[in-house]
Amino acid sequence: MRVATKKITIRDVAREAGVSVTTVSGVLNGINEFSANTVKKVWETAHSLNYVPNQQARKLRQDERERLKTNIIMRINYAGNYSQEVIFRDQRIAMFDYLAQEKGFFGTNYSYDSNAGFRCPLLLDNLVDGVVLGLPHREVINVVREKLPAVLMDVGVSSDEVGIPVVRMDTLEGISRVLRKIREKEPERIFGFLHSDCDGSILRNEDIFLKHFKQAAAEYGFRETKVDLSFPFTPETHRQVMLEASERIYRMIVKNEISAIGLTNTSYLAMLHQYLTDKGVRLPEDFLIIPIDHSGDATVPGCLTVSYDWVKLIGTSIEVLKKLIDREKVVCMDYLIQAQITEMDY
Repeated sequence: MRVATKKITIRDVAREAGVSVTTVSGVLNGINEFSANTVKKVWETAHSLNYVPNQQARKLRQDERERLKTNIIMRINYAGNYSQEVIFRDQRIAMFDYLAQEKGFFGTNYSYDSNAGFRCPLLLDNLVDGVVLGLPHREVINVVREKLPAVLMDVGVSSDEVGIPVVRMDTLEGISRVLRKIREKEPERIFGFLHSDCDGSILRNEDIFLKHFKQAAAEYGFRETKVDLSFPFTPETHRQVMLEASERIYRMIVKNEISAIGLTNTSYLAMLHQYLTDKGVRLPEDFLIIPIDHSGDATVPGCLTVSYDWVKLIGTSIEVLKKLIDREKVVCMDYLIQAQITEMDY
């Protein structure tokens, strides 16, 4: 029996967005004569209403049993600003495409810019079988999970919070392993944590990393410095803010107020390491840096690094997504991937 559904038309999108039908048509067809706010509003509305401009795609949408597989899966991630983020993103795209192909899929990628909004014609046309969401923006999560099979990858939340399977690194277990090792060797270390502030609309890894650092430090009885080392982070202010933070940490080291620090982002690592080394601080004897290496390839002398295993992270995400696409029963909704520990000169 075919399930009847209301056909969302271009007029519905125009009415909901508060613009003309001509404007909606122009925006969705890529005509560049509209303001950024109008373009963002039209795309957000089209996605939220599940508008499908293609007649064949609309027919398939009316009955999921008739939906044809395209063997295309999409990885959605954020649009990076730094050159290192672009390189990092390109490496993950290549890995995603390779691992997708091993499972019989063609991989396609979409880089989301929250300022520009979510503009994804492939989803409107129902040309994607499933999505691996590798970014923390609720706007995209809410749209995608209502349209097609989806897996959230590399965000520190549970499946109960987002309503779809979650695959993430078990950073708490990795940090606990590192702190247990330190506890056995140097129980008097005083910990601080370097962390950037952000508004609460984004489900950030950094926030969960900080929580895990504090939880593990308390579990193993380490003293924690009461000085707040968190700071706002933007591409424009990164260098100046890091210099100020590094100087503040150095002064604390000299006063014996801190002897170890957990970094929730390796963007802080190189400058802090260089600054302290130039000041004559011995790493790790005088001061121990414990970064969460999101890239999986940051190796710095004098650090105990908790690193990502991206092959297992992406591979598991694709395996779970394939089960959802094939309508197999997924018993487990939360998948924890063991972190790797890199011991450099410690």
